[in-house]
Amino acid sequence: MPANKFPRHIVEVLRIARIMGVRAGVGAHRIIGIWPIVVENRIFARSWSIKARGWYTTLQTEPFGVLEVDGKELPMRAVFTRSERLKDEVTRAYREKFNTTGAQHFVRGFAQKKRRNTTIEFVPAPSRKRTNDITSKTSKGASNRGGAKNQTNQPKRQRVH
Repeated sequence: MPANKFPRHIVEVLRIARIMGVRAGVGAHRIIGIWPIVVENRIFARSWSIKARGWYTTLQTEPFGVLEVDGKELPMRAVFTRSERLKDEVTRAYREKFNTTGAQHFVRGFAQKKRRNTTIEFVPAPSRKRTNDITSKTSKGASNRGGAKNQTNQPKRQRVH
């Protein structure tokens, strides 16, 4: 399995699933349900309401989070899709998968330019602990690189570029 793809069984679950959970960022965000789409064995989604503190906007500044699929939490990284070809395929896949009368309003909405431009691909990421779940592994009296004690008992956060 390539490092940038989820295992086949996860992709197959999402190919038929009508909803998956997503937690955006590594902070204290909740898991919310979104509509997953599989195109070329890759997992995509679009944002319906592009809110200032919503999952899509959070992923723009902090592209790591968790997908909840089949009762499992999977670390993920968001990749913002620029390919017009892929965006066309995602639009087609929404139309085919969500083909009920009640879903048509949303399918048409997802095809609109402002939502089409929110197309995100989810790829696996190394396991990351949420900010409020981090505990220090530094033993009492151990020092950091500068020789001073880690006063907060928290590991130093590294920036991800």
